[in-house]
Amino acid sequence: MNDLAAQNIAVASVRRHSMTPDQWSHTVIGCIHPKLASLADLLPSELPIASGVISDASWWFISTRRVVSQHEGARRELDPRHGVEHEFGNFKGIKRSESPSAPSTSVATVTSLKTKESVQFEFETGKASMAPIYACMFWSRVTAFHHGGPEA
Repeated sequence: MNDLAAQNIAVASVRRHSMTPDQWSHTVIGCIHPKLASLADLLPSELPIASGVISDASWWFISTRRVVSQHEGARRELDPRHGVEHEFGNFKGIKRSESPSAPSTSVATVTSLKTKESVQFEFETGKASMAPIYACMFWSRVTAFHHGGPEA
């Protein structure tokens, strides 16, 4: 697998489907969120697709090799290169908190098609939700980068 090619395709897809990423509070595309830099231990040749930080105890990143999260006191990761299923629940952020300053978040579940392992993470809803959604869609749709895919 070519990590740079995977990153280029995935990040382009995320950007194509995103609106006003410069206004997002907790989510970035194509890099590791600055607040996550000391926690995100990228593997050799691994490249980020999207990442987000809700708090020190709640963060995630999706890369060319892994989906990694810290959620409800547990750090989990899975290899998406066998394909994934994903559920993003209330990604639009409907029925947001009464407090306008409170971040609107929901919880995603990403499951490996091969191992059936799951990772959950809290993500920013609304327009910013397109980053983790389309990063996961890359791993569910673009089979050329899957282990055992045509060019894997």
